Amino acid sequence: MSITRRTGEMIKVSHFRHSNMEYEYIWLIKDFINCYNVSGFGHAHESPPIFIGFNYEYEWTLDIYVAGYNLKNVDYIGIVFYLWNKEKHKDKKFTVEISILDQDHERHFTRKAILFHENISKSDGIFEDFVLRSDLWNRQELLSNNELKIACKICIGEANTRDKLTEVQYAHNYSEEILKKLFDNRQFSDFKIIVEKREFRVHRAILAAISPVFHAMFESKMRESNEGRVHIEDVEADVIEKTLYFIYVGKLNDIEDLADKVLAVAEKYQLESLKQRCEYILVKQLNLDNVYDTLLLADKNNANELKKQTIQFFLKNAEKLFTEEMDFKTSVAMLPINLQTEIICTFVSKL
Repeated sequence: MSITRRTGEMIKVSHFRHSNMEYEYIWLIKDFINCYNVSGFGHAHESPPIFIGFNYEYEWTLDIYVAGYNLKNVDYIGIVFYLWNKEKHKDKKFTVEISILDQDHERHFTRKAILFHENISKSDGIFEDFVLRSDLWNRQELLSNNELKIACKICIGEANTRDKLTEVQYAHNYSEEILKKLFDNRQFSDFKIIVEKREFRVHRAILAAISPVFHAMFESKMRESNEGRVHIEDVEADVIEKTLYFIYVGKLNDIEDLADKVLAVAEKYQLESLKQRCEYILVKQLNLDNVYDTLLLADKNNANELKKQTIQFFLKNAEKLFTEEMDFKTSVAMLPINLQTEIICTFVSKL
């Protein structure tokens, strides 16, 4: 993972409320849209430090992952905390509350957690799925003047053994474990997907909750719904298995060689989160040999981010792609007219 140090400014709001060691700061990030434009998957923007405590002995920073913390949460904005000198404070617990402020300083998307020295700075982060990026983009009052204001409230307390059995920690992977058991055992399944003579027993409620296409199928009186099965002819069984695993568990396992096919299934069944993850994998796989095929794949499956990144790759590597027999005009003319237009518009915008 890469990082941009000391992004924005940290504004102290208050401290020492009543008898509690409670502190509140606002992390102001200016030109926030540009932070996204220059960020890739796994890239963090680090806040200026926060110093709290009687003698300001606790040094904290926040990292914001605008383009996704990890593959599982690539369509989320993630926020991770770091206590830099945590080994000195093993007897402390920290209650942390994070919110996004609007222009009137009203709080939105508030998240709260109780942290101990053992679970601060772990690789899986703290709020790795803080807010869906699309939800933030759609709330312009939260990005007034292209600025993002993140309110951070930290309260310091004494830790004890009982504290460490909190519901926050216990519930961390609870739902994921249950859904994985359902996927592995297929208990109480009520529908079948048949592909290449393989039969996948599934649960209508789970598929309908994730896929609008399956929801419409089960809600209607279509033949498949009445018979309790559907035959899928245009895809491999391994691809459906990977897709179902994602639907149940929210993770992808070893799909690098199948990402293009999984992307097509995600588009067909309107699995937007899966589609975005496939786009990320395919962007990482871009090379001079597959750029044309990837561009056509992205266009066919309405994979806009993949198409955008592929066009940029195409233009960046134009000299390597073109030979004496094939110049820029000839190579672009090989593509559908809509892609020709997009490539030319992107090229002109960079002049």
